[in-house]
Amino acid sequence: MKLLLIFTFVNLFIFGGRSQDKARLDSLNQVSKSYVCRDIQTFDSLSLKIERMALEEKQDVPLGDALAIRAYGKICLGDLQSALQIVDQSISYLKPTTAYGSLSKAYSYKVTALSMTSQMDSALYYSSLQTDAAFLALDTILISASYLSRCNIYSALSQQDSIVYYAIKGLESMGNFKHDGVRGGLNMSIGNAYYQNEDYPQAVKYYSEASKFYDDGNPNLGGITHNLATSFTQLKMYDSSFHYLDKSISINKKFGRDLQLAFNYQALAMNYSASGDCRNAIETSLVALGYSDRVGEIRSKAAVFANVSECYVKLGQFEKAIQSAQEAVKLTKENGDVDKEADAHFLLSRAYEANGQFRKAYESHKNFYSLDSLLLNRDKQETIASLETKYGTAKKEAEIRSLSQQSSIQSLEIQQKNLTITVGSIVFLLIVLSLYFVYQQRTIKRSREQTELEQRFLRSQLNPHFISNALLAVQNFMLKNDAESAALYLTKFSKLMREILENSRKEFIPVEEEVNMLTNYLEIHRLRFNDAFEYNIKLDEKIDPETDTIPPMFVQPFVENSIEHGIINANGKGKIDLNFVKEESYIAIEVEDNGGGFAKKGHDAEHQSLSSTIIKERMELFNRTLKNKIRLVLKEITNDEGQVEGTKAELKVPFSYI
Repeated sequence: MKLLLIFTFVNLFIFGGRSQDKARLDSLNQVSKSYVCRDIQTFDSLSLKIERMALEEKQDVPLGDALAIRAYGKICLGDLQSALQIVDQSISYLKPTTAYGSLSKAYSYKVTALSMTSQMDSALYYSSLQTDAAFLALDTILISASYLSRCNIYSALSQQDSIVYYAIKGLESMGNFKHDGVRGGLNMSIGNAYYQNEDYPQAVKYYSEASKFYDDGNPNLGGITHNLATSFTQLKMYDSSFHYLDKSISINKKFGRDLQLAFNYQALAMNYSASGDCRNAIETSLVALGYSDRVGEIRSKAAVFANVSECYVKLGQFEKAIQSAQEAVKLTKENGDVDKEADAHFLLSRAYEANGQFRKAYESHKNFYSLDSLLLNRDKQETIASLETKYGTAKKEAEIRSLSQQSSIQSLEIQQKNLTITVGSIVFLLIVLSLYFVYQQRTIKRSREQTELEQRFLRSQLNPHFISNALLAVQNFMLKNDAESAALYLTKFSKLMREILENSRKEFIPVEEEVNMLTNYLEIHRLRFNDAFEYNIKLDEKIDPETDTIPPMFVQPFVENSIEHGIINANGKGKIDLNFVKEESYIAIEVEDNGGGFAKKGHDAEHQSLSSTIIKERMELFNRTLKNKIRLVLKEITNDEGQVEGTKAELKVPFSYI
């Protein structure tokens, strides 16, 4: 009955007169749009009818609009390749015309499809064309919508500063204009930025604000409720997460959005896994895989197999865990996701280890660390690119401020012609001083950013230095056919590497994290050297280990020197003492051993260790910007007869609070 009414409506328009062709087709496009993502069968029939009419009547703009709306429908169904082909046809009809508003909308659909297929460079290019067309159309809502497209792209690229910048710019452009879809999308983008910054309470706040602009009859509500669910998962509020996932699944099923359902069930399975219900997690994962296969979504499949592998390990079904982890490795590799591939190799190594296949576990660990090193180098390159982008943005903003200041001065001169030369001179002097101050601040900021970048680079050099020594120890166990010791060592070693890789990206970490890392490091070396030494770590009662923070990776090289060059020569009676003491604006760390002193450690220039050299370079960099300088004193411990009984390194580092 509904289809009959629609076709009757179409036929009435067909016989309404050739002079009203464009108006008639525009109205039909609006009717068609009301069915997109809601009633697929009616929408398909009506949109194809409109396209045939527009071709017969040679109406390029209505034809371009109809094709753009059909592309949007394909996006709702997850058929992204068809969406890209159709929207290109739409653009080809609209581009030669002056229908800039229609062209901006067509570009927006292309940007969405490109983003969902991870073609981010192309998406950014077309989003700029979308903005240009919106400005030519002089349409405030379309301009704000173009900024929303930028937000979605930068969200996928994890560039949170850009997300917030364009979201706020979009809200400001809208002014008092009401458009729930765009306002909801911009608030959702800010929520995405907070989510990626791991500020989940703020993410919940903005996602909740975004949800106010949609009702259950809008398919976009399915995405917002999904994001709310994952935020509550991160906050370990599983009841709230299950509630919003159920709501998202209901909405996405209503509109037949299989791609979104794949992610829904993936999140649901991870919730079950996190709450300890592995059997439900596996059953739900199979549902997620069904939807992922239906739309060819690799990312979701990889995440599902990784989750299933963890569940099978918990259930003791190690062979299935290995098969699932292998599938996760394969899919992440196909998708080119190095980060997820590294995690998949780590899961595979755990599954092999649980199944007693220690050699394969070792090989998977090697693959994991190899990929982690690639990620570390990529992080450094991204940091450099981010600094260059920020510098370029700051330069442009400074130029705009300078032009604005010059315009203000000229206006002031016109309005106040009778002011004396003295007042003008004073104003000019203040402007010069202000510009000088801005220049100085920019110079200091660039210097600080460069110093921080060099610090990260030097910290990153410590990782391969340590990894090299540790892998030699693993090799030694393997050569002795001591697989059990190798597996135990690898377990402790993987935990330590996680700690080092996480801490090396931070400027300051809590004392508690530094102590945990050092404890694990010492335990690994005790295992390596067959308990050839003992150690003791003592914290001053004035230190709050959870809130007092210090620069990471300063103490470890001195502990390393004590182990490698000191207590190894102590005939199985080695001892290392670490004392953390709070002194005014410093935390003093003493590393004391009972080795043979500097003569046996080889502290001359020719035998100085690589880690010690890096630490000295880091100290020099820190001391450029710190008011309280880092201090280091190395001395030998002697008895009453002047004989050397060990070495003490006294390191004083400034601390801060979380």
